[in-house]
Amino acid sequence: MTDDLYFSETAGSPPQRDQEEIGPEFWAGFAGFIRARVWDGSFAESFPLPCYDTALPTECDGRALAGVFQAENPGIPRYLHKVWK
Repeated sequence: MTDDLYFSETAGSPPQRDQEEIGPEFWAGFAGFIRARVWDGSFAESFPLPCYDTALPTECDGRALAGVFQAENPGIPRYLHKVWK
């Protein structure tokens, strides 16, 4: 038994992997993960939002990050850019 399995995979049969489209449940989890990384400054170096008083970056530009995600994967729902602000 490996430690990288979810409880549902070890307690019963593993879920079927026959879906070809990404559902809203995934996008909700993905948005939550990205939101946490935006708020902790993980993307601030690559997508800086400078302070108005100085040219130094103070946080992540969520709109720029969302634009890059949507350009790379047009299947990302449009409403996610609001999540990443």
